[in-house]
Amino acid sequence: MNEFNLDQRKLESLLASIEDGELKLPCFQRSYKWKPSRVKKLLDSIQKNHPAGSLLFLECDSKKRLIMHEPFKYTEKNDVVPEYLVLDGQQRLTSFFCAFYNKGTKSYYLDLMKLFRETKEQSGGDLVDFESLIVVKNKDFFPDQYLANHLLPFSFLRNKEIMREKLVSYKQNLRNEGIDQHFINFLDSKLESYLDAFFDYRFPIIILPKKLSLDAVCKVFQTINTTGLKLSAFDICVAKFMTLDKNLKEMIKKAKSQYDNIGPILENDETVVLQVIALLANKSPKKNKLADILDENDISLWDKAIEGLSIASNLLVNFGTGCNKDLSLLPYQPVFPVIAAFLVDRDFKNQSVPVQSNISEKLKKWFYTTALTLRYIEGTENKMKDDYNQLKRWILNGVEPDYMANGISWNNSRIINLNKTGAIGKAILCAINFNKPSDFYTDAHVGLGLNIVNSQLHHIFPDAQYSTEYNGLVNSVFNFTFLTAESNNYIKNKRTSQYIPEIINERGIIESAFKSLLQTHFIDEIGFENLKQERLEEFLGQRASIIRKFFSETLALNIKVDETTQNLEDMNIDDDFDLSEEQIEA
Repeated sequence: MNEFNLDQRKLESLLASIEDGELKLPCFQRSYKWKPSRVKKLLDSIQKNHPAGSLLFLECDSKKRLIMHEPFKYTEKNDVVPEYLVLDGQQRLTSFFCAFYNKGTKSYYLDLMKLFRETKEQSGGDLVDFESLIVVKNKDFFPDQYLANHLLPFSFLRNKEIMREKLVSYKQNLRNEGIDQHFINFLDSKLESYLDAFFDYRFPIIILPKKLSLDAVCKVFQTINTTGLKLSAFDICVAKFMTLDKNLKEMIKKAKSQYDNIGPILENDETVVLQVIALLANKSPKKNKLADILDENDISLWDKAIEGLSIASNLLVNFGTGCNKDLSLLPYQPVFPVIAAFLVDRDFKNQSVPVQSNISEKLKKWFYTTALTLRYIEGTENKMKDDYNQLKRWILNGVEPDYMANGISWNNSRIINLNKTGAIGKAILCAINFNKPSDFYTDAHVGLGLNIVNSQLHHIFPDAQYSTEYNGLVNSVFNFTFLTAESNNYIKNKRTSQYIPEIINERGIIESAFKSLLQTHFIDEIGFENLKQERLEEFLGQRASIIRKFFSETLALNIKVDETTQNLEDMNIDDDFDLSEEQIEA
């Protein structure tokens, strides 16, 4: 026996129910994301009477609230108890609401003159490229004025009576102005045949009964969701704990307002808070298990987890990640909850300065080792719990994790082929950022982080000059550094042998001063000569050696130099990857 009912409703009726609050959204729904180009395609599908997918509703129980709800975006908040919650169809219905009710940031119009010209030789029922007739403009609060330019606002198509009423004065003005009678005849006799679909279109609706459990609702939602955007682990936890009067969304907002340095990590993935809590509760941090294993008592650890993330962010900034601005240099996101949970467990903020310093240095060593050994390339979430426990044993009892004691293999001939997007490449960029480099041309402190002059990663041997000559080597991570846009614009079309003396001359400094500046980028005397002589491969090898020395001597990493010559393909690793959510949750 089916656990749902089937229904059909006109688009016009659905939008009216959204405005009245009879249709609302569950609290775990994601925000509206569609761009105007996608809205135009949707409107085109409706005009052609093509299928636009079904809708999934959950019947609401007026006596018992299973799921907290919220109004559709761009509607007024009200106290109306909804008849249904929309589990699938939010993006489409919000798009229609924006178009037909003139809401959101854009206004939509139909080019009537263009429609007339394209249909001049057609009968009223022929299909037209309706998408090309839709004009999108920045939001206008007085859309009527565009009728003078033959642009019919979609807000006039909310229902047929409104449309007819609005067109009366428009057509009268056309007659007064002596506009082509054929166009007026088209408006009188044919226009509605092209617009009838908007008034007559019916959406098939699957209605889930109110007796379903929360778990059942979430599972159905994930199975039927036609947008491909399944509920995240955090979304499901929001729904679960909302029934226990704990609004995780509001708690996230409060955390962001209290600790501005954790904004980037929470905006990237709010689940990180729940993973910290899971580790502190000695439970698995696997995302797809969080809703099942966390309970109300665990959520009592929320404030400690947030504070731990804030302290972890400060430490990771000190390690060179720049994560208080964004996460582009962070080799692996899972290090965040591991470090945060460890700091809470050790009551880091209340330790003496020497103890804090000792912990910080060991965490820095651990952070760089996980990146340079590609520790989180697979089995991520199991390793998170292992690392959390091993960090405690190491710092409390001096038992260093095996993967750290075994050391990091380093081969210059291989590593100079790595790019800047993988974990090892990002660790190298973190080291450069850690070293507080100075801009080539302005001498300002450049890098990633708050209170640092705006700068980006740019080629040292400019791509425009050397890409053909050196193939892929020009994109080695060791050929990148942080520079201001001003510096990059100055050097990007020049050979290194040209821009170095020119910078020295224009800045009015001596060569040794410029060499000192280059040292902040891990470019030593030999590297400087390689720049002057345009020896890219030698430059990369020397810079890699200097950074390896930094890892060994400054950060005390256990680096094991491998002098064998070996191609990157023989390493049996791929450092140019981005962990998908599925890989992270594996």
